[in-house]
Amino acid sequence: MRNGFASILLALATGCSGYLFSTRTEVVGFPRVAATARVEVSAEATPPEASVVVAAPALPGFELEGVAARASEGTSLGVLDGFASAPRTNPAQAVSIETSTAESSPAQAASVETSTAQAAQAVSSTSTPPTTDESGVRITLESRASVPRAGVWSPSGRPASLGALVGGGVQVDGVLVRFGDLAGLAALDLGAPGAGRLATDGAIEGSAELEHEVVPAGGETHVIVRARAPAGTPGDRGRLRVHLVLDASSSMQRSWPDMLAAARRVVAELRPTDELHLVAYGSDVSVALPAGAVGDGRRARAALDAIRVGGGTHIEAGLRAAYRAAQPGDLVILFSDGVPNHGMLEPGELGALARTAARGRVTTCAVGLGTDFDPRTLRRISGDGGGAYHVSADLDTLGAYLVAQLETHGRVLAREVRVRVALGAGVELVGFADGDAGAHAVPGGVELALPSLAPGQERRLVLRVRVPAQARAFDVAQVELGYLGLRGPVRAETSLRASVGPSAVARAGAASPLLDADLAATLDAVAAAASDGDGGAARRALETHAALLEGRVEHGAHPRLQARARITRRLAHASAELIPSASHAERRRFALELGELAVGLGR
Repeated sequence: MRNGFASILLALATGCSGYLFSTRTEVVGFPRVAATARVEVSAEATPPEASVVVAAPALPGFELEGVAARASEGTSLGVLDGFASAPRTNPAQAVSIETSTAESSPAQAASVETSTAQAAQAVSSTSTPPTTDESGVRITLESRASVPRAGVWSPSGRPASLGALVGGGVQVDGVLVRFGDLAGLAALDLGAPGAGRLATDGAIEGSAELEHEVVPAGGETHVIVRARAPAGTPGDRGRLRVHLVLDASSSMQRSWPDMLAAARRVVAELRPTDELHLVAYGSDVSVALPAGAVGDGRRARAALDAIRVGGGTHIEAGLRAAYRAAQPGDLVILFSDGVPNHGMLEPGELGALARTAARGRVTTCAVGLGTDFDPRTLRRISGDGGGAYHVSADLDTLGAYLVAQLETHGRVLAREVRVRVALGAGVELVGFADGDAGAHAVPGGVELALPSLAPGQERRLVLRVRVPAQARAFDVAQVELGYLGLRGPVRAETSLRASVGPSAVARAGAASPLLDADLAATLDAVAAAASDGDGGAARRALETHAALLEGRVEHGAHPRLQARARITRRLAHASAELIPSASHAERRRFALELGELAVGLGR
């Protein structure tokens, strides 16, 4: 980057004679694919009717993304067209203006002192003697940027921890990254000319398309189906029937007070006409509160206080007790802090139990408490049950998550959601990915069944298929989307057809769900490598995904795809360095949180 950092415009209102002002512009970090500059303005004496106008600092060669401004108490502050201004009536008042730019790069420190008359010009990289204009006002402008420190460090410059990769982030060669950045760069719009939209009533937006327009005879392609419930559903939420299936096994002794606090928050959130059912399971199961109206909540709170902790982990018994009392449209939330050791033990068995309930329009969510639960089991239950999967290593945030689940479930506009993909004659199913969303193979194709889709939720189904060796042009698949909307059943369908040629021709813009599915699988691979303490395997998995991104035809023209590839490579570097030195507990927690992110991206 060229020497010199910021261009600043300062204008002081007339009548400021004899008062000293100073401003400082400083790079305060290198956050995610951005550099942030801060300008602070302060006064050493009270000027009569003075005001300060500061332009957003501009980095040479970079595009400004935004401006944020703050002022101390008692100072009015406005932002207009990239400029921030504030009247100065108190020497203790200060104004802070932050700006961010589209990229980050090391820069050499530069300090400049100039006068008011010179402030309208771009600040150069050389210092000038302090000067005073005719009004007697002296202004100091200072612009600094730190050269990034090579390697992997915390934002403060201290040694980084593995948990920061899924928390506040780490600096990799001066750029702050975290795995959550990849979620923000998923579901990219890669410029598709128009996916095969499915005509619905708007409660669900559906699409179906092929990865390729032309496929070699005997070659492979992907069928990509998406179903999404738009976010921001208007209107009041409906009446809720909620079943809390609480883990009361012996291992919950220490965290039980937090579990009770979260359950109490659910009771407080429910309305008097909503219904609640409390089930507690250890080695056996007990119904702490039969399903019924919440009323003023006193019965529910007393029932929670009466639960006693002890015994093993009988997840099957807890689920069966909830499902026996469930009705179509109900929400079951299962909590577990351990591995099932009574009744059904295998994830597939418990998943089938949840899938049966889902066919009756009962949604099952699963929450893993602490770090010792079995993620395979809970992911399968939530996937086959059509609900969300959540890792709650920190129980302080559990109550807020539960309230959010109640809110979204109460605003569902589409229930009994079915996606069916029937393959054409001679088309072979090689495999499919659904991000633990509960899809299963059926004769002639694949079906995804969900009790509902909550606002903002999306489910993707990606089938890998092989076309017939003697085909020319053929029907690859017939896709059908159906659900029960507010006005009755809705059904939409489309046919996907491809041509056969000597070489494959990709369909523009079809890559995004394929890349997201690959990213979900990559994060699962990194989680497994972290559990084993194998930083090299984590690096290889991430670098393979980065190479896939860089190999796409859209990569060169798509900045967000480029950013995703760069971040993935930096995360590969950080993972390889931090995983081997982390403790078993750190690696376990990291793997669980990464698994939750993988589920969200895959679905």
